[in-house]
Amino acid sequence: MSQIDDQVLSLTETSQTDFRRKAAGHRYLFNAWMDFLLLGGGGLVMLAIIILIFPLSEKTAALAAISGYIAHVVNHPHFAHSYQIFYRNFARVMQQGAYSPALQMRYMVAGVIVPLAHLVLFLYCFITSDLRTLGVMTNVMFLLVGWHYTKQGYGIAIVDSVLKKAFYTDQEKKILLLCSYAGWFSTWLNLNVRLSHSSFKLYGLEYFILPIPQMFYYPSLSAILFCFCVTVYIFGQKILRDRKNAPYNGMLAYLVSLYLWVTLARIHPVYALFVPALHSLQYMAVVWRFQMNKSASEKARSAVWGVARFTVIGIALGYIGFNGLPMLMDWAVQKPALMQNVSVFFLMSALLINNHHYFMDNVIWRKDNPDVSEHLFKPPR
Repeated sequence: MSQIDDQVLSLTETSQTDFRRKAAGHRYLFNAWMDFLLLGGGGLVMLAIIILIFPLSEKTAALAAISGYIAHVVNHPHFAHSYQIFYRNFARVMQQGAYSPALQMRYMVAGVIVPLAHLVLFLYCFITSDLRTLGVMTNVMFLLVGWHYTKQGYGIAIVDSVLKKAFYTDQEKKILLLCSYAGWFSTWLNLNVRLSHSSFKLYGLEYFILPIPQMFYYPSLSAILFCFCVTVYIFGQKILRDRKNAPYNGMLAYLVSLYLWVTLARIHPVYALFVPALHSLQYMAVVWRFQMNKSASEKARSAVWGVARFTVIGIALGYIGFNGLPMLMDWAVQKPALMQNVSVFFLMSALLINNHHYFMDNVIWRKDNPDVSEHLFKPPR
């Protein structure tokens, strides 16, 4: 969830009386242990198990295959859920007077302009065999991934503070948000400095890390360490202020998202394979709670049934988007000679879905989106 951000979650602070009425006694998305495991603690448990059981590089190939299967039921559906939430209300949102003009414009940009722009660019690259532009788009996608992870971690930290009714001050929120951006960007600089002359492949396309000068290495590393210290200080102060209701799971989500999944993602070659799944589970924990509350409000057969149906559809859509449709295109369309060694339709699908996911989330999880204020923080029935 790239954008459960300050704009979204300050909705409760503009109407705290209404929030306290709605959320009395509702202090978790699910319960203490499920929140801990889904929002970040499960990743710590997995890292400990992997380090103890699998020495470096041992059985990496087999576990890579397992992580690929997990992608079908965790990673890919988490992208599909954005489409399910976004487009099911699209027609209603675009009706005149239904939503604010600003929100309607955001829906139009994210829902129509962004995917069309990608498709036009993909068509141009395909017709002209422009692999360089696709390589640049691949670099941009990975740059956005780090931003996506860290912004989601920040959002979860605020969500948990809202559920615990232990709000961060405006200054603390600004500092945490700034540290998430600074930590992510410094990590990106640091990675590019260390790998500036290395080449990598994605779906057969070779692309290059940007040649960032060596002089940026130590400043970027210092910035990461500084942000970590500032974050720990703020969380320490928060714990001292709200000993009984401190949002520990949210703090953990912030720390693992920024430092364990971005800065130290390659701490172990096996662990790195499962980071996308851990990130996806963190996102889906919020989506499941949102969907359960929405299903309950619509008097569906049951909230659990509503989420189960929603999840099955997400798995199917995820498979179609990342596998089914690209395979069909690969079979039906003749690729240019220069693209024969590149799984170009799989690459284009991954680029479109990843980038589009960020834009849709930026619209869905906003304070001026009525669905969020209505369903996200409503206590479970």
